[in-house]
Amino acid sequence: MTDAAQLLDALIHLDARIRCVGILVDGVRERRAREGLENACSGEHDRAGELLVDPPVRDRGRRRGNAGRSGTRDVVVRFDHVWHVAMACRGGHVSIAIDRGGDPLAIAALVAEVLIGHGR
Repeated sequence: MTDAAQLLDALIHLDARIRCVGILVDGVRERRAREGLENACSGEHDRAGELLVDPPVRDRGRRRGNAGRSGTRDVVVRFDHVWHVAMACRGGHVSIAIDRGGDPLAIAALVAEVLIGHGR
């Protein structure tokens, strides 16, 4: 099993409210959806978010955070029925879709621990 596959497995099982996890590291994109959930990852929409939306949103957040603050590492956005968390990691970022009833900040803290444990 590759490092990316191990990371995806660890992340998708952190919390029952995580629907989908995607990583984009060193130009390689991989995703994992929670088994048994219909439409956990919505294909092109998620791909567009990971490639087109997450990087500039994280970049703007980082720039704003660096303007007299300690920086920004994570971005949390609420869509209609899910929370979306984008987190920087070495060589790219991690995207996590969380059911609306989940706690995105608590889950982001768990994700950060896993990323550290995987050297990301």
